[in-house]
Amino acid sequence: MSDFIFDKLLDLKTYILNTRNVVCFSMDLAGNVLFFNEGYTRILGYSEKNIKDSMVNPTLDVLVNDAKDGLIFNGIFTLKKKSLNSSFQTKIYKLEDELCFLCEYDGLEVENLFKIMSTNTLVINNMNRQLIKKEMMLKNTIAELKEIQAMLILSEKLNALGQLVAGIAHEINNPMAYVMANVEIMEQYSTSLKAFFDDCEKENINIENLKEKYDINYILEDSPPLQKATLEGGERIKKIVLELRDYARIDTSEKSYSNIAECIKSCVNIANPEIKRENIDLKLNLAETSEIECFPSQLNQVVLNIIVNAVQATGEKGKVVINLYETEKFVVVEIKDNGPGIPDEVISKIFLPFFTTKLPGKGVGLGLNLAYKIIKDMHKGEIGVSSIVGEGTTFTISLPKGVK
Repeated sequence: MSDFIFDKLLDLKTYILNTRNVVCFSMDLAGNVLFFNEGYTRILGYSEKNIKDSMVNPTLDVLVNDAKDGLIFNGIFTLKKKSLNSSFQTKIYKLEDELCFLCEYDGLEVENLFKIMSTNTLVINNMNRQLIKKEMMLKNTIAELKEIQAMLILSEKLNALGQLVAGIAHEINNPMAYVMANVEIMEQYSTSLKAFFDDCEKENINIENLKEKYDINYILEDSPPLQKATLEGGERIKKIVLELRDYARIDTSEKSYSNIAECIKSCVNIANPEIKRENIDLKLNLAETSEIECFPSQLNQVVLNIIVNAVQATGEKGKVVINLYETEKFVVVEIKDNGPGIPDEVISKIFLPFFTTKLPGKGVGLGLNLAYKIIKDMHKGEIGVSSIVGEGTTFTISLPKGVK
């Protein structure tokens, strides 16, 4: 309680205790007097600790049976004083198990007393409302700061990942360039050797013994498949590097036009080791859709996170279906799994910060909350979830078409 409110209440208490012209007292619901002021002693002259039998109208039973709190009586209150009855203009308040009486003796003083009480009550109520408002603002600020801190931490991790991917891509690309170039030269050499031996045979030069000694026929036969397999391996490594770069979008931190189907394929390739490890039946139904303006790196992060969640939810030999289609206003991505589903009491919380159903040490509960913010705040889209326990879960991402 603030010093201002405390001082006001102290002034009011002092006034009530010392005034001789207003009767003020309180009692419990059995009639036992709990508090009284100077006016009570001077005007009523009561010495009894229980004045239940002195109350003529209204009686104590009537007041006790009134169920409401606050002002329960405002009128003429009659008290028995020795053999006589005394009547007072009285206000009676009830608060749970206590009754408070203010009996008018000097009308002006009673009016002033109620003005003071009303003023102080208004001040206290206003200050309480301000305190409640500030408390709610403080709670909201703390929650926002926690979310910002979590996003900053993740942002730093993504930046570090981007730098790591860039370094890996550079380190792999350099030797792969040599490998690819050398394989192409070897292919030319093999072609020349084959032509040389063909010319020797045309010229009737007997080199069969040498060819048999060095197994030249086998080498010439096996070289093209080896070269082809090496080139295919090199192309695959090159593709993996490109997919890593596309996922991290090292060169793109601003909005750009992207093909969502390519985004999905890139994320699937990144998640492919886990998909294969769990032997997941993955189906891609990717229709032709318009390119949309988006933040590619953040969008990839959302799609990959939901794909990984679906794979982990279904477990070994599960089924995941990814649908991509277009409506009049949106490009829509659906990611379905046949996992155990999400109970109703959990599904309403999955987009909250730090909420997770994973075991301790398996995640910090940021993925879906950040996904929600990326889709809703950054892309002005919609992300929703539907689930049936025992049948599976579907996440739906709707991305608006056109420039925002």
